[in-house]
Amino acid sequence: MININNINLYNHLTLIKNNEKSSSGEFSAFKYGYNFSRDVADFKNKNVISFSGQKLSKALEYVQEVKANNKLFSLIQFDSQKLDGILEGTVFEGISLENFKFLCEKLENILLIRGCSNSCSHCCTNAKPFVPGKTGEINTMGWEDLKDLADSIGEIKNRLTFNPIEKQLIPFRDGDPLHLKSYDDKGKPHNITEAVKYFYDKTGIPLYLTTSGWDKKETWVQKAAEELTENTLKIPDSINNIAISINPFHKYMTRSVELEKASEKAENIEEKMNLERLSQQYRQKYVDRMSNVLRTFLPLFEDRKAVLNIVFAPALKKNSGYDLNATQQLFKEIVENNSGLLRYPCNVRQIIAEGRAGRFFDEFKLPWNDRDMKHELTIDVNGKVILINSATGKITPTEMQLNFRNKDKKSHLGQNE
Repeated sequence: MININNINLYNHLTLIKNNEKSSSGEFSAFKYGYNFSRDVADFKNKNVISFSGQKLSKALEYVQEVKANNKLFSLIQFDSQKLDGILEGTVFEGISLENFKFLCEKLENILLIRGCSNSCSHCCTNAKPFVPGKTGEINTMGWEDLKDLADSIGEIKNRLTFNPIEKQLIPFRDGDPLHLKSYDDKGKPHNITEAVKYFYDKTGIPLYLTTSGWDKKETWVQKAAEELTENTLKIPDSINNIAISINPFHKYMTRSVELEKASEKAENIEEKMNLERLSQQYRQKYVDRMSNVLRTFLPLFEDRKAVLNIVFAPALKKNSGYDLNATQQLFKEIVENNSGLLRYPCNVRQIIAEGRAGRFFDEFKLPWNDRDMKHELTIDVNGKVILINSATGKITPTEMQLNFRNKDKKSHLGQNE
């Protein structure tokens, strides 16, 4: 048996670069010990799946046997053949045990939402807004699918008597999770707080959230954020963190900086004053937006459940308005009415030269090669397991598919595909 703890992720998640395709027509991002082509074949061939419950019964007996002889154990200690059947009746049914072990070990993201309308000029994933109306395309995980996923992890946890996933999960990649509006079968919408509560209640797994904020007029998000604050105070272990992104790259600030630079080239005083006025309006709109976000999450900073992420552009002449000095001034304006936040540490860093952020660098070049890039194993909104290159945002689909109700629908292409 392969010890997954010793697996090098790159060796088992090798991108196919020469357009080699599997029999299903998709790029296979996996090779060596984990054969996703076999998984799909197993899923389609009902003869290899037991619906009688006999395999499950034997698997449960085996779990008790292992438990009786081991004080400490994890999923990798189990014989996959003897554990066969443990996934019956869950969204993971049809997946081999070896692949399930690998998924539990390497899973990082469960995408509840894809696509973003913030249009941040430094977005490393090139996130695009979702445009409703495309037949068969979704940008959020359906509420029933989300519940099925949480219920399945919880059920497998009960069967094993321990959690197969022992780390936080991230419910986003190219979308702001605070904007989640997931509909159930009856058409009722559910927000991020409901998702956090349900997922943690069923699985015991905390989520890591981040947000670029919302406008006050977005009452759905405001209500969700207030409920999230209240829920986190009651059940602090339900989330690891809420990271609040403050930067001069949001579409409001980008427009403000552009107008300010245009005013410097104005041909007359009237045009100059008009451009400066518009620039200040956009700037104030962003300041008000983020000030409201900080007020909403203020109670969570004391217990370090909320943290500020502040990013800036390199100190180049073309980046005036986006560099560290400009970002520090913007931060001071935002926290002016929330001065208590100044006693809490912030994460401050320069942006990465990826995606749209390339415009802020003289040379748009990867500082590392493909072998050193981190690859994130991710469950998409339709239950498709995908591989995300964290440096480029490029997505490579695998042949692994969970049994979601929306499994036949396409995911919104909110990133590089």
